[in-house]
Amino acid sequence: MNEVERPLASPTSVSMAQEIFAEGLSPEEYAARNAHYWLCFSQDDYRYEDLALDAWIARLGDIFFHRNGAPTVKELREKYLTPEERARAEQREKQEF
Repeated sequence: MNEVERPLASPTSVSMAQEIFAEGLSPEEYAARNAHYWLCFSQDDYRYEDLALDAWIARLGDIFFHRNGAPTVKELREKYLTPEERARAEQREKQEF
């Protein structure tokens, strides 16, 4: 979906996106630390009036869905997480799926 096709985010979607954006992590580090908590992600289906938020959410979607040359979550975990943190994240994923 291109920029023009993406509908404007609802106030609820904006609030959810702002909440994760406010953590202050890059999309890459956020994905490394939190991808295992997301069973479904559609925030990137919408446009956000805040351009920084819009770009951040779009990048997170690219990472989660491995689009546009984005690194994989596994690659990002190797970069950002300790071996213990990676093991906990992987264990959580096994429990969810």
